[in-house]
Amino acid sequence: MHRSPIYDEVARIPLLMYVPGVKPFRCDAFTGFVDLMPTILELAGLEVPDFVQGKSLLPFLRGERPKWRDFFVTSWAITHAPKETITRAVDGTERLVLSPRPSTIHTAEWTLIYSVADDDAELYHTATDPKQERNLIRQYPQVAQALHGKFVQLLEECGTKEEFLRPRRQLRV
Repeated sequence: MHRSPIYDEVARIPLLMYVPGVKPFRCDAFTGFVDLMPTILELAGLEVPDFVQGKSLLPFLRGERPKWRDFFVTSWAITHAPKETITRAVDGTERLVLSPRPSTIHTAEWTLIYSVADDDAELYHTATDPKQERNLIRQYPQVAQALHGKFVQLLEECGTKEEFLRPRRQLRV
């Protein structure tokens, strides 16, 4: 098996920020590295380029509750073709990418581990199974389909080329 899924214990990590003049607080919004650059640019008073896919966290720092994403994706790179790319992910050792890598779609309640490498997808109800030990995809295929749909729509909105999007349009349960 050439698959390395990104489980929640790796993906769901707290983001800690220190901004002078901002009183410490906790926020449960889904965020990630993609949001850091626009946040830093906005804090510096610079314009965020249109092509940036992340969102500035500054509204939260101002005490606002902006409309925000209800899911987040963690993923290996999807913009290269397998068997053409060498990666040094994980430990620095060069490895040939043999098949498309999995992506993980997270919501407050559910996690879908999606793979296009002829592997079945996995679905976990993380609200009641935080260690992701019980794959519920066969019991809740409609949840998996909905999360997969969000993932494909995000890839389309980001302008993912069809050659990389095509193998991700199908969900194997």
